[in-house]
Amino acid sequence: MSIVLARHLGGECVSADSMQLYGGLPIATNQVTSQEMQGVPHHFIGTIQWNEQYNVHKYLESALLVIEDIVKRGKVPIVVGGTNQYIEALLFENSLIETEQSNQELKSEMPAIEDSLLYLKLCEIDPDRSQRLHPNDYKRIRRSLKIFYETGKPHSYWLKQQELVLDYKLRYEVCI
Repeated sequence: MSIVLARHLGGECVSADSMQLYGGLPIATNQVTSQEMQGVPHHFIGTIQWNEQYNVHKYLESALLVIEDIVKRGKVPIVVGGTNQYIEALLFENSLIETEQSNQELKSEMPAIEDSLLYLKLCEIDPDRSQRLHPNDYKRIRRSLKIFYETGKPHSYWLKQQELVLDYKLRYEVCI
């Protein structure tokens, strides 16, 4: 559908799928093939190395530049794919919890915790958030711990604050 729409409108596809960003995993991430693209430019498909650290903040920074470039060239950006957090970050100006430190800086300040104990630590400091995550979802558990150690408040607190804000400001005029 997105390719048909892009061809009709003179657009380019901007993937918002957190897994399709990674190269070397086309089958596992169900990446669109060159043949399926039908000549429509696609962005953020297989552009990141599988061992590279990437997150929604890096994606947003890059995607905003790509979208700006697409629009400057008189084309229509068509956001496709499916990581809700990535899509919300693109759509809404105030959808992300800002943290100051990089992951490297945080590793030196955050207590050294074995992967197997991360979930227990999250249960201790943020029981509400821990109930929403699988004990083996180390990436999201680390993110929640990072937010706590940087802000002094649990991730669930910030999520509730976002829900209270009713004035989500759209970054673009959109059609969903």
